[in-house]
Amino acid sequence: MKKLLLFLLLSCSLNFAQNLVKEKEIGPGVNYRIYIDSEKPLYYCVIEADLNNPKVKIGVGLANDRIGFGGEGTSQFSKRRLESGEYILGAVNGDFFGGDPWQAENSSASDGEIFKGISHRNRSLFGIDENGQPFSGVLKYSGFLFEGSDTLFLNSFNYNKEAGVGLFYYLCTPVTKVDSGYTGYVLNKKTENRLVVGNELPAGQEILLTEDRYLLRVPEGTAIPFESWDKVTLEHRFNDNLTNIQTLIGGLPYLIRNGEIPKTYIGLEGLSSERFVDVNPRTAVGFNKERNKVYIVAVDGRNVNISAGIPLLDLAAFMKGLGCYEAVNLDGGGSTTMTVRDEIVNHPSDATGERPVHNFLYVAANDAQKNYLKEIKFTQDTLHVKKGEFFNPDFVFYDMWGFELLDTSFVVDFHVSDEIQETEKGLVIYEEGIYELPASSGTLTDTLVISVKGE
Repeated sequence: MKKLLLFLLLSCSLNFAQNLVKEKEIGPGVNYRIYIDSEKPLYYCVIEADLNNPKVKIGVGLANDRIGFGGEGTSQFSKRRLESGEYILGAVNGDFFGGDPWQAENSSASDGEIFKGISHRNRSLFGIDENGQPFSGVLKYSGFLFEGSDTLFLNSFNYNKEAGVGLFYYLCTPVTKVDSGYTGYVLNKKTENRLVVGNELPAGQEILLTEDRYLLRVPEGTAIPFESWDKVTLEHRFNDNLTNIQTLIGGLPYLIRNGEIPKTYIGLEGLSSERFVDVNPRTAVGFNKERNKVYIVAVDGRNVNISAGIPLLDLAAFMKGLGCYEAVNLDGGGSTTMTVRDEIVNHPSDATGERPVHNFLYVAANDAQKNYLKEIKFTQDTLHVKKGEFFNPDFVFYDMWGFELLDTSFVVDFHVSDEIQETEKGLVIYEEGIYELPASSGTLTDTLVISVKGE
């Protein structure tokens, strides 16, 4: 029996190796791979992040940097973050979404900031703890406001659909109304976790939320000792004792727990739909037993020529074959999208292409893009202009892995000759001929040939 098991494990490993059609390093400690099973067919995209590398960051992003502010494509999110200077290496769509307004359905966090906390969902989440190690499990939010021995329990954070006491921050929406049946209180932020109790707001009152102002919503008639509170302390917890979470994103259901794949997913975490667990495009995340590698996976589906999709049990088997000891299923179907930088590398199944979603799981280099800048290049070898015509040459930056860098803060200096004039409208040359325009960014240089002809 042991020999048979060993044979099956080796066969599984060899099967993945035989189907590996592409492998590329895409950043410090991060690799991207494609596996293909041509018989079924199946198309797998895998990002592997080595957490032993201090430059590796696993993060969660919000569509449009807000909750309930509309969806955004994974490539759009990646491009926006890259242009702002964050060094996104790869990303996938994240949690399931719904509600009114549409938003991700589970708790979430990134860079130690809690985006949303929900106490009533019985679903698995993936996260990174304060020690930089991955974890997964069913986590229920429990927030607290306290001053001395006086404590107020929070049922939710930035989630307007859960009854009870809720706290809202600017990420949720710029204007929040106190719902009928509730009383609101303004809490002004003084330090990271210290708040000062402000005005009481009646039901129907709207409030403009900012980075320094919270809205506390309590059911009418709730007894709270605000009159005696000058400053209160906010604390976020999960499962009553888990704090200081760095990264958190929800899914449904867990695929692997403690190295074991369940016999069925029906009945787990409230799942009852055979269609859900059957063949579909999939997105998932997992990590190895040593908790030093994270695997992010997208499997295409609903395309008979490229990839049919897989059931959850097969997805779990693939994740385990990669080395996962624990794994969580994320939103799939038409949402399944993976990007490397801002380029889509899989085949989203919606007829309209990439689907707007509401949050994202990404891998980034915890470093500035400029530290990996390797090449500056004009977009043309030769530029043809008319004499007296203003022009502004375009150029691109490339990192050491050959990807274009989108950070808009990069500066290029043109080294103009006497014949080339630099004006507010752009560069201009008044005489016909062939000219060279050197440019530099730091120690990197490139030269553009300019051909000038008559009007």
